[in-house]
Amino acid sequence: MESNVLNTSDIDFSAIDGEVFNELVSFKNTKIERIVSSGHVSSEGWMDQSHFEWVTVIQGEACVIFDTNETFVLKTGDHLSIPPRQKHRVTYTSTNPECIWIAVHIK
Repeated sequence: MESNVLNTSDIDFSAIDGEVFNELVSFKNTKIERIVSSGHVSSEGWMDQSHFEWVTVIQGEACVIFDTNETFVLKTGDHLSIPPRQKHRVTYTSTNPECIWIAVHIK
């Protein structure tokens, strides 16, 4: 099925908490998804995943902080690798334009 990952016209951000996940491809131990965030930040506490994640911002901006206090401001075209068990949080995502990420999860 063909679609455009930059098309967000079908998302009603007023009806959600500011973030939408769309699985694009899943095969064996790998999942690729589009994440659209509009002003979304992580809930309290740290995300702590058991798998490797690579993300790239294809529109907008985001800020990710690791529990080591390393801070990454990601703008369009920037990418970040998140090793397994690396605690992290999203502290900012742009609203105009919305932040569109591509995330690759490898288990």
